Amino acid sequence: MAEHLTGFADTAAVTSYWLTLGFVALRLCVLVARIARTAALPTTRRLSTALLHIGTGLTLAASQNLLAMVRTAPHPGSLAKSTALGLLAATAISTGHDLRHKRA
Repeated sequence: MAEHLTGFADTAAVTSYWLTLGFVALRLCVLVARIARTAALPTTRRLSTALLHIGTGLTLAASQNLLAMVRTAPHPGSLAKSTALGLLAATAISTGHDLRHKRA
C-alpha cells in the first residue's frame, strides 16, 4: 500500500511541476508580448551573438554531463540529458550562424 502512495505522490509532484512550468511560460510570453509593443526589439547582430553564447553554454553543459558520466556509472538518463543538451546546442549555434550570414 505504501508503494502505491509513493508512486501517486511522485506522479502528483511531477504533474504539479510541469503544470507550474507551463503556467509560468505562458505568463512570460504574455509579458514579453506586452513589453515588445513599447520596447525596441534587438537587432539581428545581438540575436546572433546571444544564440551563439547560449549554444556555447549548452555545449559546455553537455560535455560536462558526459565527463561526469564517464567518471561514474553510466545511466540512461544521463545519456539522454547529454543528447538533449547537444541537440539544443547544435540548434542554437546553427541558428546563430544563419542569422549572422543573413546579416552579411
